[in-house]
Amino acid sequence: AVSPGRLPEVMRSMLEMAPSFLLPDRRERSYPRAVRTRPQKYAVRKMPVRLN
Repeated sequence: AVSPGRLPEVMRSMLEMAPSFLLPDRRERSYPRAVRTRPQKYAVRKMPVRLN
């Protein structure tokens, strides 16, 4: 809702304000990312090993 004649002025003010919206750098992770295993609903049956 800006008139075309004021557009350059508004754009200039937006560009001047842009550095204030930059976020600081992220800090280093203390632990690496990992995916937790989902608990199983039922126990896993292990097949017996046959040595023939």
